[in-house]
Amino acid sequence: MVLNEVTLVTTTKQTISERDEKRKNFLFEKLFPVVYFSFITTVGVLSGFGYAFVATKKREQVPDNEAEAAALLNNERVYRDGNRLALRALTRATIYSLTGVIGFSSFLWFMSGAKNFQEFRYWMGSWLPKISSKNQNQERTEFKNLTELIQYIIDEDEKKKQQKKLLQKQEQS
Repeated sequence: MVLNEVTLVTTTKQTISERDEKRKNFLFEKLFPVVYFSFITTVGVLSGFGYAFVATKKREQVPDNEAEAAALLNNERVYRDGNRLALRALTRATIYSLTGVIGFSSFLWFMSGAKNFQEFRYWMGSWLPKISSKNQNQERTEFKNLTELIQYIIDEDEKKKQQKKLLQKQEQS
């Protein structure tokens, strides 16, 4: 009976620690990135809206006399014409670029004779040059925090300085 109680207590502690670990993983891997990107998106939307609001307020100025009214009317016409021209240019550029990319990709797809994307990828890989990764395992790519990254950069810089000093000593000898 005592053995069962001890087992129950240890399994309960394990399940509690597992739950705590899952909770931490959820917070750090899922929740914080969502909150961060939501904050960035909100700031972007609000700043864009604020900029548009201020620009509209500036555009709707009330003129003091007839000369200012005529100048303001002329500016509005030029602004509207320029706006239309830019919108037309952007629309045409979008249509041309999408048509070109889709057409070129379709041409390559039909030339390859592939039945699915996997075959097409292998066919393109056989035509394209191979990219070799030099010194793949010699450099670190993941760091726990910013301090560790900065320390790694400092250490690498010191190594390079030492190598340069050795080369200079060898050249002088």
